Amino acid sequence: MDSNHSDNLNTFEEKLKTLEDQALIEQLQKLFERKKRIGDAILLNLQEIADRRLYAKMGYSSIFEFLVKHFHLSESAAYQRTNALKLIREVPKAQEALFKGETNLSTMAATQSFIKQLENEQEAPLTKAEKETIFDAVKGKSKKEAQATFAEMNPVATLPETKAKVLTAKHTLLQVTLEQETLDLINEIKNLLSHEIPDGHLNKVLKRMAEISVGQLKKKKGRSISNENSNSKKERTKNTVEKEKANPSPILSEETECSLSRSQSPSDSNCPNENHRSSKQRASKSRHIPIEIRSQVFQRAHGGCEYVSPDEQRCQNHYQLEVDHITSWSQGGETSLENCRVHCKSHNQYRVKETHGFWYEH
Repeated sequence: MDSNHSDNLNTFEEKLKTLEDQALIEQLQKLFERKKRIGDAILLNLQEIADRRLYAKMGYSSIFEFLVKHFHLSESAAYQRTNALKLIREVPKAQEALFKGETNLSTMAATQSFIKQLENEQEAPLTKAEKETIFDAVKGKSKKEAQATFAEMNPVATLPETKAKVLTAKHTLLQVTLEQETLDLINEIKNLLSHEIPDGHLNKVLKRMAEISVGQLKKKKGRSISNENSNSKKERTKNTVEKEKANPSPILSEETECSLSRSQSPSDSNCPNENHRSSKQRASKSRHIPIEIRSQVFQRAHGGCEYVSPDEQRCQNHYQLEVDHITSWSQGGETSLENCRVHCKSHNQYRVKETHGFWYEH
């Protein structure tokens, strides 16, 4: 196919050389129009793939990863399309505007990015009406013009986003905008580590901060094997057990598990604190996954999502990992090492579709 495409391009190039000036410009106009039609069709295709979670089925944790790793799009091209899809979901009329040529992917992606930054800055979601107002303000504008409009609306929300640029195999240039409070905390840590790191080199300080944090977080989330012997494990205090129960590992919350169980058994109308289950179930099972099992499951999974697609593509995601039940607890699965696995957020949600017949959205 690549050879045929190359031959066709060579023939096309030769034909272009025979065209008059006006015909050459008209030819380019037709190509741009065709590109737009194809681009619109690609977006609709992606939207359907996202709705069906096909990227998850194929072993990818997101549409972005799917586009970059499966179709080999550049990260910027994948970013544009994924952001455009998010904007269309939140502002449906953006799709019609795109198809009519009243906006473009670059402006749509920038609009969605601004909405997200604004929500982060305000620490609260915007209403649909507020998002529509933002989109209306930049409809018909170029990306540069839109960014100028965003700066007028809220300068803080237009601060540079975090960027990482690989320089060498061992070095990456990281650009990040910090709040003053965050910078103050880093400087305080720098002072506290001054005996250990006298030159105060920021890379060394950040590396030490990361090492300390990783160790503490792994222990908290049960991703490292404890050094306690088996007897001391059995003698854990009541406070430790209650703390673990207050921070359950599975993504599916108690409320969600209850709602899933009700969808299977409509007669169980009340579900607080496992009341929807029989006394026999409550006595023999617990949805809570003990820290010992979580540690062993994470060790077995080598710290990554264990989902494998039908064509044996394993998910490469290491973000938002949780331990869940292979046979869900609401459907009778036991809390055991053999019945637990590590899944990322996307594949945990995809599992709900397989086991319960509908998507669970956070």
